[in-house]
Amino acid sequence: MAAQSFNYAKHAYLAIVLTQNSPLLTRPANVHPDLTHLGPAGPLPDIHLFSVPRSTWDLSAATILNALRQTDGVLRVDVQEPRARAKRG
Repeated sequence: MAAQSFNYAKHAYLAIVLTQNSPLLTRPANVHPDLTHLGPAGPLPDIHLFSVPRSTWDLSAATILNALRQTDGVLRVDVQEPRARAKRG
């Protein structure tokens, strides 16, 4: 996956650990219509990034997280938070 620019003001991002045959890879909208698959997290084949519009996330985060955790093939869900990088000096 190429380096992406994330806009945390407009989207919430989720790192999800999946089994190889998880239906979430091919049909994320079955869990929630606003869930978008962005692709694998770098060279890690079992971790994938997904996004949800911030307006939807602010209203439905618990519902989306519960639905994901109950989906076959989902092993773990982590909400990604922006962090400021430490300056070296």
